[in-house]
Amino acid sequence: MIEVRDARAILATYRPGTSDDADPAYAEALELCRRDAELARWLETQGEVDKQLRLALREIPVPHDLEARILAAAQTTRRRAAPWRWPAVLIPAAAALVLAIVAQNLWFTPPEQIRMDAYQNQMISIVAPEHFEPEIEVDNLEALRIAFVRHQWPADYHVPSGLHAIEVEGGSLLEWQGQKISLLCLETSDDLYVWMFVLDRSVLTDAPPPGVEPRIAKRGGFTTAAWTGEHRTYLVIADGDEEFLRGLLAEAG
Repeated sequence: MIEVRDARAILATYRPGTSDDADPAYAEALELCRRDAELARWLETQGEVDKQLRLALREIPVPHDLEARILAAAQTTRRRAAPWRWPAVLIPAAAALVLAIVAQNLWFTPPEQIRMDAYQNQMISIVAPEHFEPEIEVDNLEALRIAFVRHQWPADYHVPSGLHAIEVEGGSLLEWQGQKISLLCLETSDDLYVWMFVLDRSVLTDAPPPGVEPRIAKRGGFTTAAWTGEHRTYLVIADGDEEFLRGLLAEAG
């Protein structure tokens, strides 16, 4: 019987959706993965890290003379060069690798250590760029909920009445720490953006307890509010001030 540690070593090179799926070398490890939830989560995390690394590497322009320059650099010295002496063309690739490792630590934390502060900071980093655009283009809350249901994303959420009064811009299907997050994007008539994130209430170790008033805070140039319902933890990020946000969330909590 294969051990979990051996399965991890085997699956470290596994590429889902390729010929690896039919490769007998991975069969036993994949079978164990189907029976072991922790191993399955680890494999999902590995796949996301690999994806982020591939995306980072694709952003690096490849010079037309890359091969010639690498061979020339290899011929000039046999000793191991310090990073600051590497050919300039290799620096971006090294940087991308470092970023990918850092991203792994930022985006994937053991479940028992996932805290509200990290969650809020990450969600702000998603909506802060001016070019952020929702991937689901609908103009009403019901159509947005149907879209989440269709994609099997959290849809059993409660929208505070104040948010019903502002325009729906759409929504997005987010994944963070292996968790599905539904994002509702709204905009007031004064061009103030409001984003509501819906996450399973069991994910965060320090989520607000159910039934209490939303926690309001200023963070990263935005006003945020967090509270917990029966099944979900809610995070609202808004362009407006605290008074504006409290008005929208009068009956939340």
